[in-house]
Amino acid sequence: VGPFTLAKGQAAKHQFTIDNYVGSVRIMVVANTRTGAYGSAEKTVPVRKPLMLLATLPRVVGPGETVDLPVTVFAMDPKVKHVKLSLSTNDLFTVESGAEKALSFTQAGEQVVTFRVKLKDRLGVGKVTLVAEGAGERSTQSMEIDVRQAGQPETEVEEAIVEPGSTWEAKPQALGLAGTNSAYLELSTLPPVDLGRRLQYLIDYPHGCLEQTTSKAFPQLYLADVMDLNDAFLNTLRQNVQSALNRLKQFQTANGGFGYWPGDREPDNWTTTYAGHFMVEAERKGFSSPPGLKDAWLNHARKQARDWAPVERNQWSRGADHLAQAYRLYVLALANHAESGAMNRLRTTPALPGPARWMLAAAYALNNRKDVARDIIKDLETAVQPYREMAWTYGSDLRDEAVIAEALLRMDDKAGAANVARRIAGRLSSGEWFSTQSTAWALLAVSRVAAGQSLDHTMHYTAVVNGRTDNRVSAKAVARVDLPAPNGQHKASISNTGKSLIYLRLVRTGIPVAGEEHPASNGLALQVEYQSMDGKTLDPATLGQGTDFQAVVTVHNPGTRGGYHELALTQVFPSGWEIRNSRMEGTEDAVRNSYFNYQDIRDDRVLTYFDLGAGESATYRVLLNAAYTGRFHLPSTTCSAMYDNTISARNAGRWVEVEAPGR
Repeated sequence: VGPFTLAKGQAAKHQFTIDNYVGSVRIMVVANTRTGAYGSAEKTVPVRKPLMLLATLPRVVGPGETVDLPVTVFAMDPKVKHVKLSLSTNDLFTVESGAEKALSFTQAGEQVVTFRVKLKDRLGVGKVTLVAEGAGERSTQSMEIDVRQAGQPETEVEEAIVEPGSTWEAKPQALGLAGTNSAYLELSTLPPVDLGRRLQYLIDYPHGCLEQTTSKAFPQLYLADVMDLNDAFLNTLRQNVQSALNRLKQFQTANGGFGYWPGDREPDNWTTTYAGHFMVEAERKGFSSPPGLKDAWLNHARKQARDWAPVERNQWSRGADHLAQAYRLYVLALANHAESGAMNRLRTTPALPGPARWMLAAAYALNNRKDVARDIIKDLETAVQPYREMAWTYGSDLRDEAVIAEALLRMDDKAGAANVARRIAGRLSSGEWFSTQSTAWALLAVSRVAAGQSLDHTMHYTAVVNGRTDNRVSAKAVARVDLPAPNGQHKASISNTGKSLIYLRLVRTGIPVAGEEHPASNGLALQVEYQSMDGKTLDPATLGQGTDFQAVVTVHNPGTRGGYHELALTQVFPSGWEIRNSRMEGTEDAVRNSYFNYQDIRDDRVLTYFDLGAGESATYRVLLNAAYTGRFHLPSTTCSAMYDNTISARNAGRWVEVEAPGR
């Protein structure tokens, strides 16, 4: 506070309000005179009341769990003989041990009492309030805690066709835990492409490398071009895009490129261009990147384009390297910095792979050489043989078909682009799994093709949601109608008041209730063991409070499918266990982990990312402490390839307990 002026010989008093604090504060005063003399003083002052309390809870809790809430009551004045301690909660908790306790003090001191609370099967922010009263004194403490579920959201889709003059109606049922379920309708005059569900998959994706950070936001740039959205949803899209642009700064390397993970020293070839592509297109939509971010990337990209020479490690990496250079040249042309010399050199490269030719053709088309672009791809098919790539360009046949649609658009071949986009839309509306890279590119292609069509997509319909009627006319190819959280009671109906078919999709999303997950293994072997700190195996089913131990996970690649890239190991721990962060404790070297590309340590989980050669194994340890007593859910440990869902493994989930010492 301050500064204040104090005349010679004067004294002044200042008052401060400190909310619900027990302990001490250090008060420091620094003063100077107009003649330049300086002085300072400090004093440590205890902060206390005759009656105080202090309670602790885990950082997060889960639905269905039971947790003990320890409360320390301090009677600091001999007059405090009898104390009534009461607990109140919001509707996420049930108090199992009685909401009031009576304490007696014969002298000044402290006592610890415990409340047992159980979480209901719903998510949200839990709140507990404690009140201690005695001898005319009163002390309170309120705490908020996230009630989270370790599982990922699941989505179910129901389809219908609403003919002119007819009405569709339903009372959507809840999917998953209360507090996690949502629903909306997606209406379209075109055969459905499932834009909403695929976009939600990107937004909910639990990992956050540069590729995934970009893929989550990139398609949201174009959603409003093809989809009729309300203001609240549009604002959310804008916030998501800007947040992703701001986060790119964490990935930028010293030379202006972008690493695959935050803190990487070397840029990743493909995703550096992918992030640049996102920045260029976002700028065209009115967004701004952090100062200096785009310029540094642009300088790096231009230098890389000019200095590029093909690699000859193997046929696969050679094709990826050519495609990465073609993509770099395309994005530079999009940014109005075409490197014509580099484009010509790549064009004359012998046996240039098909995907690289399509991307290079798009670059020439942007550089006003559509004649050259058409010549480059004149003998190429628009269909791509199925494949999945776990590294290099993180590609697939779907991603490459999206590139083809983009190239055809740039060459003004709208009919050809529409044909490819229809194939892409059909696959998006199926139940087939796609990586974040493939999903994002597919959504980009479909959105851009749909936005560029001159067909009349006008929809006339009446939406009745929970008794409220809304007559609408949408000029967009797709419209979204948000529904209240489904519970089987809220009725929704769509009446087609126009002359064209309306393709309707009811999309429901929710996080399922934690259960006894079953183990599975597909191309990976996963072993999870819990050990004492001296390496002895222990059963985590029941642990004493205060126990230090470690989770030891070993992942093995049997080698039948070669080496694996970009594996993600996800370990989510019970609310009553605390992660001992080896980085903070300075014990990282002692943990003896196998090499990993990146590791993200959070409040309740550790995410580890690594590659694994054929026949190799990797072992990772996490130090833990059984900190809070109660009954908690231990979710399954999972490991999977981020760009190929056919490679995965998990162990079984289970319930565990932490007991107080002496039980």
